[in-house]
Amino acid sequence: MSDKNKITRTKKINPLFGLLGMFGFLGFMGFWTYKTSGLVFPFIFFAFFGFFGFYYAGKMSDTLMDERFYENQAKAEKKANKITFIMIWLALLITGNYLAQFNIEYAFIALLILVSLAFALGFFMSQYLLYKYDHESFDDCEE
Repeated sequence: MSDKNKITRTKKINPLFGLLGMFGFLGFMGFWTYKTSGLVFPFIFFAFFGFFGFYYAGKMSDTLMDERFYENQAKAEKKANKITFIMIWLALLITGNYLAQFNIEYAFIALLILVSLAFALGFFMSQYLLYKYDHESFDDCEE
């Protein structure tokens, strides 16, 4: 049997893995660590909010990966990456032009938080939009 004729399905993922997104709240610990010891690395935990997308990946478990699925996946990733890129670009413009004039440390922290949140949103949006597009096209087929 060749690879072209092989029926493939998505991985089986438990939707409860979406709860890993709760680690994103550890990013708020960065405000405390920066105030007490000057550490900024906990702000990176904001990127864990993207793991809430595993809920939608879990709902798409064991889905047939056909041409429609690949088309929806490409469309979802393109839109999510576009939003992520725009968010990062705006974060660079805002922190570079305005916040850096007042305090460079706060500008760096704001940039770190905004980029972490942008990556989280990008990952979440790609999973959510794939789920949305797949179910929209599935509903259209039923009518």
